[in-house]
Amino acid sequence: MAGDPSARQGLVIQPVEGRGPRGRVDADHAPGVATGHLGGEITAVQLREVTDETTLTEFVRTAVHRAATSDGIALLHAHRAARDHDLERAVAADNALYQRKFTEEARTMSVRMGRKLGELGATMAGAPAIAGWLRLVQESQTPGTYPVGLGLLFADLDVREEHAFAVHQYGVAMMMMSAALRLMKIDHRQAQAGIEIHPQAAHEGPGLTKICSLIGRLDV
Repeated sequence: MAGDPSARQGLVIQPVEGRGPRGRVDADHAPGVATGHLGGEITAVQLREVTDETTLTEFVRTAVHRAATSDGIALLHAHRAARDHDLERAVAADNALYQRKFTEEARTMSVRMGRKLGELGATMAGAPAIAGWLRLVQESQTPGTYPVGLGLLFADLDVREEHAFAVHQYGVAMMMMSAALRLMKIDHRQAQAGIEIHPQAAHEGPGLTKICSLIGRLDV
């Protein structure tokens, strides 16, 4: 339709059951949405807060920073715990991260992915740290968040912590940029150019009390 602004922007947004905190349809957080949890990206496009390459890049970098200060911290603690053969520290990171997930949907997605990753790692890679952690998850002694599982698995595979951190950061950015390819008029080159990862941030090593996953503009 010529008068429809979403049509002019090339948006393809389907209505989804599930409502956000303002009562609007919230496709980013609705359980079972195929695109997963996108940090408010779909809603931001719908509300025209993200309209072009510049605003998209700013939005994604904010989300990547949020991931670094929450999931990234837990991942690093889990990686170091596995390296030191200290599963209790990994469990502490798991609980700290789970408790700071702002929405129920974010918690649910993280533990679903974490359990699946644990099952794959224990079965296919024969990874001892993630296998031990998976047993605790199955016994309901730890939540089983995805970043903690990823940190344990990479430690088992002898991947350096800064590389593990960068993989998670790139995954967050690429998930959102891939969604943007379907939501906006943007090509693959622009999407790749908007990804900015800083693996050196892994060396800062903040404590678990510094985990912060809330960014009001993304979550509220």
